[in-house]
Formats: sequence, C-alpha cells, structure tokens
Amino acid sequence: MPKRLFLIAALYNFAVGLTALWAFFFHPSLDFFNFNDYIASNPLAVTFIVVLAGIVLLFGLSFWLLFQNFVAYRPMLILGILGKLAIVGMMPILFFLGFASALTFCLSLGDLVFSILFWRVWKQTA
Repeated sequence: MPKRLFLIAALYNFAVGLTALWAFFFHPSLDFFNFNDYIASNPLAVTFIVVLAGIVLLFGLSFWLLFQNFVAYRPMLILGILGKLAIVGMMPILFFLGFASALTFCLSLGDLVFSILFWRVWKQTA
C-alpha cells in the first residue's frame, strides 16, 4: 500500500485549501480562483468559499490520518473517493457557467487522478 500517495494527497489538499483562503482573505487582487466575479454575482459567495476551503482542508486531514495509520482509518478512504468524485463532477459545471477559473478546473483534474488511485488502493486492500 503506497503510504506516499496519502501524504501527497494530504499536501495537495492543504495547498489548495490554504491557497484559497490566503488568496481570498489577503490577496483578492490575485483572483486566480475567480473569486471576485463570483462574489459580485452572489452575496453568499463568501460563506461558500470559506466553507469549501474548510472542507478541502478537512479532507487533507483525513488523508494525513490515512498516511499515518492506514489500517485504522481505511474506512475514511471511501469518503475521500466520493469527495474527490464530487469535485470532479461539480467543477466542469461551475467552469462552464463561469463560476470557476480555468486554474480551478485544472486542479480538479488532480482530484480525478486521486480518486482513481484511491479506488485502486481500496480494492487492493479489501
């Protein structure tokens, strides 16, 4: 079982979640996540962005726990697979509606790769 996969997944989620919060709160002029346009069109966007970044960070924590002790936390892998697939399914819609940037869409392709790799680990460790 590739422990490094979960370490990479945790670091990926931490990087995306923390970058989203950093860009949103401290550098809105960077706008590489397309926050400014979304906020202008939806007053609830602040809540959505902060909650979504928090969820990404929580998934990062779950991958960190899987990295630390796979046997104890293996059931969380199903949530990781479903969470990654939810992003993969949602992001193209948000992108084509103009609510997500091209960068955000490309980052979601990383989630597709992780979901496939996680599924393989799930099947191999059944």
